[in-house]
This record gives sequence, structure tokens and C-alpha cells, in this order.
Amino acid sequence: MMVLYLEGDRCSPKYVVAALEGAAIQWRAPQRPPPEYAEYDAVILSDYPASTLGPRAAQAIAAAVHEGLGLLMVGGWSSFGRGGYARSPLAEVLPVEVEDGDDRHASPSGCYPWKLEEHPILGGLDWSRPPVLCGYNRLVPKPAAEVVLEAREAALTPEGPHVARRGAPLLVLGGHGQGRVVAFAGDLAPHWSGGLTDWGESTVAGPEGEEVGSAYVALLAQMIRWAARPRPRVGQARVERL
Repeated sequence: MMVLYLEGDRCSPKYVVAALEGAAIQWRAPQRPPPEYAEYDAVILSDYPASTLGPRAAQAIAAAVHEGLGLLMVGGWSSFGRGGYARSPLAEVLPVEVEDGDDRHASPSGCYPWKLEEHPILGGLDWSRPPVLCGYNRLVPKPAAEVVLEAREAALTPEGPHVARRGAPLLVLGGHGQGRVVAFAGDLAPHWSGGLTDWGESTVAGPEGEEVGSAYVALLAQMIRWAARPRPRVGQARVERL
């Protein structure tokens, strides 16, 4: 598997790269978006503004997703609505409606990822002890989309900690043509990741000595692998997706 990683926040790569390498996922992070995507199985757009991507690259990614490329769009201060994607060619590809403007939501008391259903992306993770997140982009799922995680607000009350009964869409899944698309409204690193980067019972060392949690590594890897373009095995003419 080969992943194209486009990052807009200079603080994030050390965490994301540690997770990719901890999961044995090959990756490239070019200075500019490439003109072709046939060699990639998935693309990560992390806090990456539409103006930096450009309409030509956005159109090329949209066409590649239609042909089977996986896409993971991650939230942040320069993603989704605030990142200008409401007017991007990728707006049609995403499984969510994107606000045309500032869609950031900060959670001063924190919020929890809350599992709504079983899904391969969420498998093997301890959702009884989720990490605390600090914010997300507001997203509206399209009718055919699948919401598997919500962000539920936490609050301290005189009776103790309280978690809201309902939340905002956090992890939304969909498809475009032959490709799968993942929209994660949270961040993979500061500003909003909170305890996500440290989530897990053990740690994974990155290439520069930083450490990330094992559950963080697993969640990112499972999002990518679910979305990624299926590759036929030797002697196999077709791959059936689960």
C-alpha cells in the first residue's frame, strides 16, 4: 500500500508519520500535490486548505476516487468549511455537506468519540475508555453516508462528570464511484487532538523519537486500510471488498 500524505499543519507530521510507520504503511509527502494518483492507494488530506490543493489537483483526486482511490479528509483549522472545501470539486466526493465558511467548534470541557455501531475501522479498540478531544469541524452527513462515531460534549456538574446523550458527527463514511471516502471531523494532532495521540495501552516510537499511543496508530491505520484502493493478488482477477 502506498499513501499520499498532504498536511497543512507543521505540528502534525511527527505524529501522523509515527502512526503510519508504526502500522507499516508506506507513504509519501511531496511538497506539492502530484498530477497523477494511479500509484497511490489512498490520499490523506490533513488540515489542508483547498486553496493550497488547488482546483486542478482537487479535480484530479475526485476523478481518481471515482476510479477506486481511497480518500481520508481530516479536520482542523484549515479543513472542511474553513478550509474552503464547500466550493471545491471535492465537495461532491465527500460524504458530508460542508459549510461555506468557518465551521470550527471548540469544546472547552472536551468531548468524547462515541461509537454508534460496529465497524471494521473501530474494531479492536477500547471504546469504553475513549480519549478526550478538544474540538471538531461541524459536518452534516449526506443521506447515503454512514456515521460511526459522534463527538459527545463533556461537562463537570455538581453530581460529577456528565456526557451528552447526543453528539455531532465525528467519523462519517461514504463512497464516490468505485472509491471509499472517510471524513474525520477531529484533528490528528494539535489543535484539537487532545488525548488522541496518546490513546492506547502501549506506545509506538516515531522516527524522530516521539511516541504515540497504540490505539491512535490502530485507528488511523484502520481508516486508511478501509478506504484504500483494493489491489488484486497475484493470480486473482478481482478483489471483493468487505
